[in-house]
Amino acid sequence: MACVESLEKLSLLDVSEPSVIKPFIQQSPLKETVTAAKIDGVHTDIVITEFVNRIFIVLTQRQSFSSLLLVSKDGPKTFEGKAEDIYTVKSIFGVDSEQSGNLVARFLSEHTCMNKPALFALGLKDHSPRTVRALRDIINQHKSW
Repeated sequence: MACVESLEKLSLLDVSEPSVIKPFIQQSPLKETVTAAKIDGVHTDIVITEFVNRIFIVLTQRQSFSSLLLVSKDGPKTFEGKAEDIYTVKSIFGVDSEQSGNLVARFLSEHTCMNKPALFALGLKDHSPRTVRALRDIINQHKSW
């Protein structure tokens, strides 16, 4: 009730100067690239978003995706002291048995030097080596890491 009463006492005549309200615009810490390419005549949409703890990449030729794959890199030490990178691919969404999607995600993670785990949303019609190499080149051209 106290708020209602105080609001009733307030009138527009009480304001001496108009106040300027500045919109709050916060710069996003995300680095995002949205692009498209024709690969062997097939329109391909590509979105690369770098978060603090991972990289999210959407690659689709269908305007949707059929699998969501998480690729992480581990570097155990061998007896000789050399580190060999081991990539683990986990299917988050979609068909687990789709090996071509797993191979695409692993290849792109390895050949684009990702320094964080990568989450791939794939909706590719064509999984040929030529298409995958073209995707690698596009990611390397637009990456921010």
